[in-house]
Amino acid sequence: MKSKILKISILFFSISVVSAQVNEKKMTFTPNDVLEKVFDRFGTQYTMADIYINSSVNLTPSNELSLFNLYFDAGCGLDGNSSEEILRRKVICQAFEDVSKFIDSPLHESGVKVNLWIRNIKHIDASSNTILSAGSGFYLVPKINNSIHGGSIVENEVFKTIKTGTDSYADLKVDGATTTFYHGMLALNFDRVSNASISWNKDLQSNSARGETDLYSAVLHEILHILGLTSLLNQDGKSVFGNDYNYFSRYDTYLQNLNNYSLLKQSIPNVASVYNYSFSNDLNPTILRPGCRLANNLAQTVSNNTNCADGLLFVGTTSVPVYVPECFEIGNSLSHFEDQMYPTCVNPYGNDSYFVISNIQNHGDDKRFPKPEERFALNDIGYSLSATYGSDTVLDSYFDYGSELFSTVPVGANDGLTINGTFSFLGLPGEVVQIENLLSNDTEATSFEGLQDLTDPA
Repeated sequence: MKSKILKISILFFSISVVSAQVNEKKMTFTPNDVLEKVFDRFGTQYTMADIYINSSVNLTPSNELSLFNLYFDAGCGLDGNSSEEILRRKVICQAFEDVSKFIDSPLHESGVKVNLWIRNIKHIDASSNTILSAGSGFYLVPKINNSIHGGSIVENEVFKTIKTGTDSYADLKVDGATTTFYHGMLALNFDRVSNASISWNKDLQSNSARGETDLYSAVLHEILHILGLTSLLNQDGKSVFGNDYNYFSRYDTYLQNLNNYSLLKQSIPNVASVYNYSFSNDLNPTILRPGCRLANNLAQTVSNNTNCADGLLFVGTTSVPVYVPECFEIGNSLSHFEDQMYPTCVNPYGNDSYFVISNIQNHGDDKRFPKPEERFALNDIGYSLSATYGSDTVLDSYFDYGSELFSTVPVGANDGLTINGTFSFLGLPGEVVQIENLLSNDTEATSFEGLQDLTDPA
């Protein structure tokens, strides 16, 4: 990894506000609307118009070497110039700066940014009393023909942009360079009117006091999900996106039961490595909700408990237990590492006390750097990472892992459209379409498999 010298200088004098309402400009952006559906990791469905960024809106000022641009919703608790909001923004931007230094990406040289939508929590949780924070990359996916491709592995737009060094939407823009989209979203609960129990620690040079939740730790937690440490499995073993969009994450391919059986299995061997995935017929989907007695198998509240006998594992460079409550919790189950069972069930560190992506963030627990196991998991799914994390700017954030981690996971950019919305590869009916330089915009790719024609309804 090339060394980088970063001078962190973040300004907070003028904040541009993006409308909190879904963009009223209900245009479509792709031919025959084949790529108009967008999902977050919770299964919430958007359209391309919903995540469209009006080009006249200026960015919140941030360090030019950051990998991220942050856009703030009106009323999100970060869009004003009160002293409280200024402190919150300082913490949040610092977390994104630290993660930017941590990840080796061509974006550092290209200057392209990942666009993050910082949302008003009320547009995710209307009551503002059940969610502390939420974060996700966006998944832009075509409707899938299950009879041909089965379930597929999908990367989110944050991951693809960071890995390739180019905007993942670049070859989908039909009205030129002025069209930009959000790659992911983050929301934090600053609504103390609805939830008086939330008190944030915003001091980067002190630990949280009793009864406080550390804001930096919460943001880092959500960034790890945004980067791709998350499952897309639902309680029935199918995708959280629904039957017509049967997609799973690369993270899901590392999930196993305690007997080393993978949760996902390719139903047809020797096919393209990202196609024909489904929940393994060697297993019963009830292992995802091992003690649930509710009719719909979904939890009504967070249990914050995994029984040792019900445990499942993320097995990559290292093996880590994941959160498996009795009833399935969308967005929580499988997507968090389980301190309650780590390093062993007999002698754990203590529930929610170690991992940044534990399923609960306790008051007074400051977790300000990815644990070595979480860093390995990020590397397993495709990121190249620095040997160190953090700085003197944030107390207890600096950690030396000892060596860099490199990844050769290939990532492909979308092909087929020019910036003007015309097709890149053309041919007459009955003739062979000549396709050249298909891999020129891809990362770590020397060949391709499973080329999918989205214009063919078959």
